[in-house]
Amino acid sequence: MSERVGDSEKFVVRSDNGAMPAWRSAMRVRDDGELAFKELNERFFTPAKLRDQSESNLGDIFAFQSTREDFIKNAARFGVFKGSEAETLSWMNRFESRALSYGRRGWMGANQSDVAATYDNLSKILTAAPVGRARVVGTQERRLLVESALKELADPARFINQGSIGTCSLNAVESNLARRKPQELTRWLKEASTMGYVTSAGTNRAGEKVKVPLTEAQLNYEPSWNRSYSNQIFQFAAIAALGYRSRGYDYRGTTNQQLNYVSRLACGTNMGILDNWMGYGARKADIIGALKTRGSVAYIVPGHCMAIDDYDPVKDRFYVNNWWGGSRDGWYSPRNLGLR
Repeated sequence: MSERVGDSEKFVVRSDNGAMPAWRSAMRVRDDGELAFKELNERFFTPAKLRDQSESNLGDIFAFQSTREDFIKNAARFGVFKGSEAETLSWMNRFESRALSYGRRGWMGANQSDVAATYDNLSKILTAAPVGRARVVGTQERRLLVESALKELADPARFINQGSIGTCSLNAVESNLARRKPQELTRWLKEASTMGYVTSAGTNRAGEKVKVPLTEAQLNYEPSWNRSYSNQIFQFAAIAALGYRSRGYDYRGTTNQQLNYVSRLACGTNMGILDNWMGYGARKADIIGALKTRGSVAYIVPGHCMAIDDYDPVKDRFYVNNWWGGSRDGWYSPRNLGLR
């Protein structure tokens, strides 16, 4: 006989002796159903890439799955990727595999709860009724924002691109958030597109969150350079946080202190910085340590800022994103980066 699982299209097949050959033929169900419940959890509801997360408990797993399923339904209902669940799942799976890989390596990165919060933010971009200045962001633009955000989260190296000259430092912050703190990047995208402003991760001395309003012009999608809508919203939110009304064309650039201000505002912590412009240099071990414990490192050279996002210990190479406009993104030796 077979039994439907919830309201899904999936079924559990049972034989006369109580085994579940469709999943694990050696597993038998106790009278109290304990193993059946464990089997449903491990083999059905939990993606394979999440099963080895030691932090996961039963409540976390089902909370994650509920949020994930809600987003899939909302994405289909609002026509994300033309309503293709298969395409949405493809980007989601790539995002989850990449995001959770840092934790498996023992590096600071998103955990299961962070990924769930990311999906909740993306769902609310689609479902929340926009207020204030965010009313200029229509349904089609919010759908586009979710699509571009999913691509960015799945493949930051390919889909994070800077705007005009001067936004390269902000690009480095965005790369770090997409890779290590996706819940904070999507929180800003959600706030901007539904409320017209973004808020700080922490509070000021008065115990209040810092609120940064965007202009209607900054919220409207404006195709420019290779920048996606999610790139645009984040970069304009960061520009607004630094006190400019610019849409990038007349932006004057970002100092190291301003870069860290945007990072603190968005996620509560500074970024690591390798400043070869001012001749500071750095030790290779320090950059590796920063990648493990703090996330991407802003790599500054005369006239430009890139992001060191990863390290391969086998080949002794660092991955650099936004190498002079993305023309030569890739793996570089410590010597290439001026490391000691």
